[in-house]
Amino acid sequence: MARNIISVIIGIATAGIVVYFIQSVSIALFPLPEDLDPRDMNAMKEHLATLPPLAFVLLLLAHFFGALGGAAVGSKIASSHQFKLSMIIGTFMLIMGIINLFTIPHPLWFMVVDMFTYLPGAFIGYKIYQRFMPN
Repeated sequence: MARNIISVIIGIATAGIVVYFIQSVSIALFPLPEDLDPRDMNAMKEHLATLPPLAFVLLLLAHFFGALGGAAVGSKIASSHQFKLSMIIGTFMLIMGIINLFTIPHPLWFMVVDMFTYLPGAFIGYKIYQRFMPN
């Protein structure tokens, strides 16, 4: 039981690290203007409207691969119930994604597509675990 709890915690941490690194690429390619205050939602909304679709595609990839990596690592560490734990990690990522969408304004198309990245990513992460990393 304790190992399964630890696997979820490490899976979520892994997902966060993957998201961070992929988002770092996006931020390097499309940096925020120096005079932009990220707490000013109107200014953020205006800035996001100027970003090309590639910036949002990178963000979708970050969310997908974060859930995938977190689920694969969490499944590898877990002692049992790997599928359920993978879906818990994916669900946690989905909840964080929803909070993000309500906090920072995003284009509507991104919001819709983003909701369908986390759980499929976690499922594929679980399948990768089954295929390439079984205990």
